Amino acid sequence: MKTKMKCMLLAFMACLVGTIYAQEKESNEGIKFVENMTFDQALALAKQENKLLFIDCYTSWCGPCKMMARDVFTQKIVGDYFNPKFISMKVDMEKGEGVQLKDKFEVKAFPTFIILNGNGEIIGRLVGGGKAEEFIKRVENSLSEKGLSALQKRYNAGERGTEFLNDYIEALSEAYLSNECTKVAEEMLAGKEADLLQNEMLFTAFVKYIDSPEAPSFQYVLSHKNDFIQKYGDQKVNMKLNRVWFSYPNSFIKKEANGNATFDEAKMKEYIAMMEKNEVKNAKEIAAFTYIQVADAMKNWKQYVELCSDFQKNFKAGDMYIYNWARRVEMNSKDADLRNTAASWIERRIKELEEEAKTQETNPNAAVSMTGGPTWIKPYQELLSKLKS
Repeated sequence: MKTKMKCMLLAFMACLVGTIYAQEKESNEGIKFVENMTFDQALALAKQENKLLFIDCYTSWCGPCKMMARDVFTQKIVGDYFNPKFISMKVDMEKGEGVQLKDKFEVKAFPTFIILNGNGEIIGRLVGGGKAEEFIKRVENSLSEKGLSALQKRYNAGERGTEFLNDYIEALSEAYLSNECTKVAEEMLAGKEADLLQNEMLFTAFVKYIDSPEAPSFQYVLSHKNDFIQKYGDQKVNMKLNRVWFSYPNSFIKKEANGNATFDEAKMKEYIAMMEKNEVKNAKEIAAFTYIQVADAMKNWKQYVELCSDFQKNFKAGDMYIYNWARRVEMNSKDADLRNTAASWIERRIKELEEEAKTQETNPNAAVSMTGGPTWIKPYQELLSKLKS
């Protein structure tokens, strides 16, 4: 019996060792990232070996970055694809030369993957992770004639066909180059405003990328609003218009390199007049929300708390707003009065949510607030504890 158990134990250990070895082997068969190399050194090596340079732009706190490093880059299928074609390097965008590379390559989301040729020209750019086979396909597409680099060359050469511009916008969007997306979308829609009603591709580009109420396409949709609602639906049209009205004032806030911010008050007054002229129903709410963002950018936390309190008195504030406002106070202000005021927002909202939950239990058909729900109670309680600590 003892001999049998000993054999079973040995077999189990052998199996375990084999599993560990297999995992280690699989890891070694993945992408071979260069170590202890600067960007310039890795680029020179890529040029010397006639390969492309693949850069994994990551941060230490990014969950998808860790997933890619752990579950995707270690796979043999990925190593077999990358190692013959690329010199690959990983760069933390918040440390060392990563800080400069982040600005150089305009990295705004993580993970971002940059592909360069030996001359340092960006020929591929992807944002976000995915499964191994899917990721390889995305890399291949980025290097194909439908990839950003190839489309960019055609655009710079003067090509302006509508189908082509639409493909180019999609490639820019995949690369998170939002400013370029907007610029090209405005160019694609210029002179075609009347076609938006019949051409869904053009209307989709309008919905996704036009972000200024001064854009001719926006003004056209606004002046033919009922026709567009009849064609595309009330929710889709009004949601788009409201999103632009709300977000555009952010362009009046300029953040400087030293961390300070400026606000163009004159532009804001002109904008408020523009909203009133166009009879924007929630113009006052948009203005109030903008001034909260201004106080945040200016780091004027006393004014910030006052404006947030006024907003909740005058308008319906969703849980996302209330939670984030209180969180900003908790993170940035040590003033007890300001923290207590933010805590009072949360205490009031928790009571409202608990009352809604009780009403729903006793009367399932009762109307419930669309701004939040019971799932917010726990995050609120945790934040409340921090504010009062």
